[in-house]
Amino acid sequence: MSTTRVTPETQRGDVSNRRLFLHWTPSGLVDSTHIPVEEMLKIEERHEATRAESAPLGLFGFAIGTFLIAMVVSGFSPRTALVAVIPTLLLFAGIGQFIAGLLAFDRGSTFGGTMFCTFGAGYATAGMFAWMQQAGVITPSSDNRAIFGLGVLCFAYMALVLTIAAMRSNMTYAATLGALVIGYALASIPYFGGPAAIGHVGGWLMIVSSLIAFYGGGAVVVNSNWRREVWPLGAPPRYELTPQIDVR
Repeated sequence: MSTTRVTPETQRGDVSNRRLFLHWTPSGLVDSTHIPVEEMLKIEERHEATRAESAPLGLFGFAIGTFLIAMVVSGFSPRTALVAVIPTLLLFAGIGQFIAGLLAFDRGSTFGGTMFCTFGAGYATAGMFAWMQQAGVITPSSDNRAIFGLGVLCFAYMALVLTIAAMRSNMTYAATLGALVIGYALASIPYFGGPAAIGHVGGWLMIVSSLIAFYGGGAVVVNSNWRREVWPLGAPPRYELTPQIDVR
């Protein structure tokens, strides 16, 4: 690995004549030109050790929001029943989960922050949508249903990206998001005029996703308090340090 001599130009922030070494971390891409990778890992560990894990709050908020919506999507409950869970969607599954995402960002987790802020905002939006429908602000129409279906497909794509990322964390997170990808994709089909039965299957998969998330949130709380793995999350695959990227 090449080294860079510190000059007045580099001290002033002039990077035109020096090499940058970029390193991927849970916080994102970091310029590690002046910090060895091993030292950066120590910094990450110290940072995580001083901040509580917000994943249980985020997973519980995600789980209850997904479960309540899935009860309607799957056909187990009528659509009119969605009004009764608007406060839960807005406050716990929405705002509460979003706060968990902000705390995850502060802890240095791009994955956790993105997941909980994405679905927290999404469930708060779903609660507002149900509220506005009940108030008559949004009237049922084929155009409204189609654009809502597109929104569900967008969340399916985001769940797919997060599933790929979760495979590096543990199998519980990956299974939670993997079931959600298919569930969202199938749940969107009736909004485009497809059979309602396909949407019901999507709702069942969303229920599966929520149950796994309930387990995951409980596992993190129990394991943290017992300081050992009481409820397994599924070990991630072994991996080596990501190499630095030499930007010339």
